Amino acid sequence: LGHKALVRAACERGDPVMLSFSGMAEILGMAKRKPLVAEAERLRVLRAWAEEFGKEVRTVEIAFGRVRGYSPEEFVDFVIRELGAKGIVCGMNWRFGYKAAGNIDTLVQLGEEKDLPVEIVDYVMCEGLRISSTRVRATLESGDMALVAKMLGRPHVLKGRAARSSAGALVLPEADWINLGPADGRYSVVIERPKRSTCVPATAIVETVEGEGRRVMLEVDAGVDWAKDLKNAELVRLDFEGAGHGEARVMRRWVMRSRGARRGCDFNVPLFYV
Repeated sequence: LGHKALVRAACERGDPVMLSFSGMAEILGMAKRKPLVAEAERLRVLRAWAEEFGKEVRTVEIAFGRVRGYSPEEFVDFVIRELGAKGIVCGMNWRFGYKAAGNIDTLVQLGEEKDLPVEIVDYVMCEGLRISSTRVRATLESGDMALVAKMLGRPHVLKGRAARSSAGALVLPEADWINLGPADGRYSVVIERPKRSTCVPATAIVETVEGEGRRVMLEVDAGVDWAKDLKNAELVRLDFEGAGHGEARVMRRWVMRSRGARRGCDFNVPLFYV
């Protein structure tokens, strides 16, 4: 919901463009981690927002190494000169420039000097908590899927590749998850066959196996014939919807599809508009 608020504000002022940076973790020596949102899902969400707000939400990815050494003023000049920004929209805690030297006060001042409109979007709250990617990650890892859905404004989606174990069960090893999954537990699910509209009930068990790591194991009713034909290492989409907290939590919908990309990324700010 936080990033959606930024998009809404940008749409009210022009044609929105979401700016992201590639290679940041490698340059800053940060530990690699799975993204919160898979790339294919991110694009689906942006299309949904475009439909809701009536404007295409474009994305621009900049190599972090290209702009890392820019001062706050040089970065703003870059956004204006190279990207054609007519205004910038960001959240309350956004920082920019070399060693994060710039904050929202810096941005507002530079905007006034350069005749560049700046919109600062206030924090978005959910059940008394400030929404952020860090908080969503922590909530997901705690298994409170209902709160995750409220914070995101949509169900969380996990993408990965399903394979068959030696016992014939359908398994998604964590190594094959494209983005971050939930805490260990049992989930009631509905699985949709790729390229078909029929859905069948199943149980998903997220568990940690000693010596193997984490995985999702699907228990499908024996009478579901199509499950026997599921291709090995088939890309699947897991749509967590309306889940509760604890062992009794439920995934009301888990959609399996064969399309999507392995690459993933979290949403990034700021936005600008042209």
